[in-house]
Amino acid sequence: MSGILGLILSDSFEITTAAAELCRDTISRTLSQTAPSNPHAATPVSVWREEGCFLGAWKAATLSDDESLISTDEVRRFQVVGSGGIINSREIHKTLTLRGHHFASNNGFECLAHLAQEGHLDWELGLDGKFAFAIWDRHERILHLGRDRFGLKPLFWIGNSSGFAFSSSLTQLKAVLLELERQEDGLGGAVRRFFSPSNWTLSRQSLRWLLDTACIPAPETIFSQVNALPPGHRLLWSPGQPPKQQAWWRLTYSPQRTLAPRQAEEDFSDIFHESLQAHASQMKPVRLCLDSHVDSVLLAAHASRLASGALATCSLSFDPDEVNGIQPESRIAHLLGAEHHPHHCTVCPVDEIFPMVRSFEQPFGNPEVWHHWLLAQASSESSPGLLTADGADFLWGRGSSFPLNHLFRLFPRISGKPARRSPGKSLCGTTFSWQDLFLEPMTLLRQHRQIDPDGLFWNSLLKPDCRNASCLIPASSAPEAGKYEAMLAMDADYFLPHDLSARIDSIASAWRVSFQHPWLGNRLFEFVNHLPIRHKINGGITHWLAHQALQASWPAIAAITRQSGSTRSGVPIQRWLARDLSPIFRDGPLGLDSPLREMIDPKPLRILFEQHRTGLTDRSKPLWLVLVVDLWLREKKLAV
Repeated sequence: MSGILGLILSDSFEITTAAAELCRDTISRTLSQTAPSNPHAATPVSVWREEGCFLGAWKAATLSDDESLISTDEVRRFQVVGSGGIINSREIHKTLTLRGHHFASNNGFECLAHLAQEGHLDWELGLDGKFAFAIWDRHERILHLGRDRFGLKPLFWIGNSSGFAFSSSLTQLKAVLLELERQEDGLGGAVRRFFSPSNWTLSRQSLRWLLDTACIPAPETIFSQVNALPPGHRLLWSPGQPPKQQAWWRLTYSPQRTLAPRQAEEDFSDIFHESLQAHASQMKPVRLCLDSHVDSVLLAAHASRLASGALATCSLSFDPDEVNGIQPESRIAHLLGAEHHPHHCTVCPVDEIFPMVRSFEQPFGNPEVWHHWLLAQASSESSPGLLTADGADFLWGRGSSFPLNHLFRLFPRISGKPARRSPGKSLCGTTFSWQDLFLEPMTLLRQHRQIDPDGLFWNSLLKPDCRNASCLIPASSAPEAGKYEAMLAMDADYFLPHDLSARIDSIASAWRVSFQHPWLGNRLFEFVNHLPIRHKINGGITHWLAHQALQASWPAIAAITRQSGSTRSGVPIQRWLARDLSPIFRDGPLGLDSPLREMIDPKPLRILFEQHRTGLTDRSKPLWLVLVVDLWLREKKLAV
């Protein structure tokens, strides 16, 4: 868990030592308020200031042995703060040392000061990992912000030609600016004039994105006045100039590699092992999140070869029938010689919903957030590091996203019902129909990823003055090799940074743990992206090359994966909303004091909820989203 924050004004405004200490105290207080109680709660905060500039950084003590959170170069021209981590910082460190650079600490972000010193174009392309950083050039008075390729770390900003503020935490950004706004001095007046945090308003456009896709895409944020830096982008700003955003990386799928299956399998295994080794070295002790899906099993198999002792694994099940039985994860862990820690959640942990929602930087509606929250909670006391297979689906594609000629293995599970959609079932949850098999890939993705593809559902609940055009998942600008790659690019461009990354970062910050995602290593991601589609799905088998690699080295484990169906235990949000969370929904979105009453008509919402509760229909996805937004607005004391 780490973060950064900065405030830069023109030279005429002095940021005093007292103001810097006030910012430090505000950051520390906000951290303690947003995190659940856990043994790793201590988070040191470092600050740096000069005329017109303040920088702050924090990082959980358990995640780093290095106390230097703010770095600089030999001549102290560049000041650097960073959130997350740069996996290949040691290699960059060695290269720069050979060029004559001298390092003062082991902070991985110090290499950015030296890279900025060299001034090469697009030097960010050489960085691997999950990161958000800020570099302040004291000589030229230029601020350089950057965010990793997949948006694994967030970065928010607000500013104009007179002043600029940024943070990896939207909560911290608002809290610090509000505290400074209250000061009766020149700095307080500047904050009121340039940023006015007490007057921030909710963005109706962002709320519509949230309703339609269950997340908010950058550069939008929940507040109209605040922006989010998109993944793979940099931002340059200097006093007197407007901010300038530039993309330094984009998804690509062409040209495609021409590899024989055997050679592709060998190259893939080598690159995958290299990515795992790099990510695992970022944290100790480490625990691996295991399920029976091939992505997770292959990760565990390779990790068992790297572990100096017994590999520690954990799993989470929501199925009551699995409590007394032998789970496939336990069998896999046994074959790998791993020390397995199964966790079961057969009853909805109602009390956890409030601290979980409180930890969200912005509301988002994917109920899979429960899975990450409960695993982080269970592991936080014993291990601050979690290795996960998250992100693999964005590489290979989801089996249910491929139409007729690639969908052979899914035929027994396809419903023959009409194509009319019911928000709440799966892929993001809709029941498949025969008509779906003939749709173009991008159309199929939109229909199964969006909660309300045609906009009719939400308009039946929204009040007339709140109805606006529905938001469609935008097509990717990536140069594609074909229509399937276009679908993969759209999924990875949108849901990887704005759904998966956003919820994992919020949970990591709350529990002071670090999630590492070897499947999102730069070299591995680029390698799989440029493979022909037949290596990704073949004979109706998705993640085909991963299956081949597992079968070649661990045939007994591959057999268990095939027998178990390679499925993850899904969050039973349909049952939880109908039973355990029912009182909270009645007191929340259906309550007379709900902040959503200005936006959503309570009468059709009540009818919808009762239909779901009595089992007449499954509306779990939109109902869960409405509940989360209501609770989040209450926690933040905001109104629509």
